[in-house]
Amino acid sequence: MHDSLPHRLQSALVAATLLSSTAGLAPVVARSGIKWSPDFAQAMQLASENKKVVLIAVHDDAAPDCETFHHEHYRDPTIVKLARESIAVYANPATHSKGRCKRSGIKCAEHQHCFDRVRVKILNLKPGEYAGAPLHVFVGPDGKLISSIAGRFSEGQLEWAWVDAMQVVDPKFEWKLSNRAFAPRQLRYGFKRPLGGKPPTAAQIADALARLEKGGPAAWRDAIELFPLVLKSADDKARNYAATFLASRWIRSERRAGILTRIGDTSPASWAEVVLKWVGDRQPIVRWSAVTALEKLANPVATRALLDRWKVKDEQPGIRHRILRALGPCGAADKKAGRLLARVAKSDKDPELRASAIIGAASLEDRKLLHKLIPVALADPSAKVRAAAAWAVGIRRDNELLEHIRIVVETEKDEAAKALMQQVQTIVAKRGDSQPLEDYVEQLPGNERPPAPPDQGRRGRGRREALRTNRR
Repeated sequence: MHDSLPHRLQSALVAATLLSSTAGLAPVVARSGIKWSPDFAQAMQLASENKKVVLIAVHDDAAPDCETFHHEHYRDPTIVKLARESIAVYANPATHSKGRCKRSGIKCAEHQHCFDRVRVKILNLKPGEYAGAPLHVFVGPDGKLISSIAGRFSEGQLEWAWVDAMQVVDPKFEWKLSNRAFAPRQLRYGFKRPLGGKPPTAAQIADALARLEKGGPAAWRDAIELFPLVLKSADDKARNYAATFLASRWIRSERRAGILTRIGDTSPASWAEVVLKWVGDRQPIVRWSAVTALEKLANPVATRALLDRWKVKDEQPGIRHRILRALGPCGAADKKAGRLLARVAKSDKDPELRASAIIGAASLEDRKLLHKLIPVALADPSAKVRAAAAWAVGIRRDNELLEHIRIVVETEKDEAAKALMQQVQTIVAKRGDSQPLEDYVEQLPGNERPPAPPDQGRRGRGRREALRTNRR
């Protein structure tokens, strides 16, 4: 999702006219338009005195997904407007320049100090523990952590989370959400330290590539350690190496599928270009893994390929389910994707496909479409579709749609669907943990990976065995 030129100009005008609204602490206006406070302690004191929410943006230059926030989110006019209603703290351990940091507008020593203070005072991390990046944390004027969001997400999702935090502090705070706004799926009330360590540095990536490209026994011996590092890089050389490796005729389909799955789990969104080639592979296990990876990468560049693949009517049912679920994150702002998902959800003969279409639609940046679709889905004759509609309300944490859940839950006859609706009521109304919703998704059609082809082996072994069998 890239800002249009008018939006960028508007953001620049906003940034140019922002003035410091407080005495004793003069936040610096960065190119992004957000005023980042240069001192953590003073920012927290100011928040306490003025009953303000504090947004803490934790970054790490080694984490490639951070760049999107600098170039898009922090320049968005709506986000800038919310920042003016709050206190914003930028935390980053890196050094960018001797003077003012081009990323934040404050001195690098200042955002490094903020990083150290946030780790100890807010996240309660011990030395050596990694916070994860990008990480956005909302803190109340009392210094208590309200919510946190790890990883990448859209501007509309940042808007929703910011407004939600402000309404925790002041329930009377009024804000008309934009049509693109809904809760980030990874939103947590509190903070949970991510698994894994720090992302690899550029030097580590370069070293891994050099050793892999050198080849020989040493490269094969160390590949298990080195290849995962390459997959985490946003560097073109890393993507090109992986693309070449995936295309090797010596790679079995099962291993290729495993690599694609790993890309979905660990790689930056830009890796969607590497995955796209395999959406139409002749092996179902590879196609399934590619589509599943694209769902996690959530890159708009994949939308057209997914729409085209949906037209293949004889595609395996499990893969068609995954295509619908991937179309939402990838085509979140795409009108064609939205129309397809709505059409399938309303009129497809297969209730399981209707349910999968709703799961995909839950990621659309189109509140108006969802507000028309969900009431229809809650009245669907299939309990599977009604449950999926309830899930969508819960995962988006949509209070307006929650009213529809409250109406239908009393007459719901299916025990599983009713239980899910009741969980959704608690999750949305009381800002509860969304883990039960993730458990629900794990039980849906399309989660089972197709089996690997039985006749493949390294260096054509399977083909040679087949030839011997035919000769006999």
